[in-house]
Amino acid sequence: MKKKYLLEQCKRLKLIHTDETIQYINDNNEWWVNHNKGHEILIDDFINYIDKTNQLDKNEVKKWLRKKMAYSNKIIKSLDIKYNLFINDEEMNEEDNYTYSLQDGIICISLTILEIVNKKKYISKRKTSAGNWT
Repeated sequence: MKKKYLLEQCKRLKLIHTDETIQYINDNNEWWVNHNKGHEILIDDFINYIDKTNQLDKNEVKKWLRKKMAYSNKIIKSLDIKYNLFINDEEMNEEDNYTYSLQDGIICISLTILEIVNKKKYISKRKTSAGNWT
């Protein structure tokens, strides 16, 4: 694995999710804004992990991502139990809703990065509103 490749893919992912978040803010869709905040947190965390690692090992990267997903799954599972697995269509309080959507976003982007690491997904360059390629 090359650091430069992963860092570039992360940069492109951040741009995509920044654009999406702006649209969700405009649509007043708080759940998806928080979900994308989870994306941003994990991407930033992943970039720090890459920067601190001298020699990237594909298996270590996958292990790191799986740990993040396991932690987020644990939080989501506890909220599912707290709300009776939503059998009776329970409403979450604001803090739990934020936590749930944030952790869901972390899992979502972890899966995307895992696909990038496994070379099953590639984020292409795209044009910005200024007409530049990123």
